[in-house]
Amino acid sequence: MSQTRIAIHGAAGRMGQRLVALAQSDPELSVVAALDAPSHRRLGEDAGVVAGIGPIGVRLGATLETPVDVVIDFSVPQAAESIVSRCVADIIPLVMATTGLDAVQTAADRRRRPEDPPGVVAQHESRRESHHETGGNGGASPP
Repeated sequence: MSQTRIAIHGAAGRMGQRLVALAQSDPELSVVAALDAPSHRRLGEDAGVVAGIGPIGVRLGATLETPVDVVIDFSVPQAAESIVSRCVADIIPLVMATTGLDAVQTAADRRRRPEDPPGVVAQHESRRESHHETGGNGGASPP
């Protein structure tokens, strides 16, 4: 069985780093692209080093230049708009977990055409509560 090639958009952020680490530990997944803002100070560094797990052979970049099976977005609303456009244009499945999307952005994500690539929008709010204070769900809102 071949591995699912994933790109993580927002890879240098707190959640992006966690996604890099988790994906790297899963034998069914392969992190082939790690993306962040063109101005990010760690651009060009190994994404595994940025995530604190050691080198994985994938450099933090600003643009998607590698073929992928899916993009996981955990960035910021302004950056999320660009990756949505890219995924729609190139017919790349997208899992969107970015917080802070406004009503207009969320509505645009839901106006999909039948020919658009598959996508999932995980609608939630970010909360700064500890794991213990939230009963272990990390502050995630119920579905």
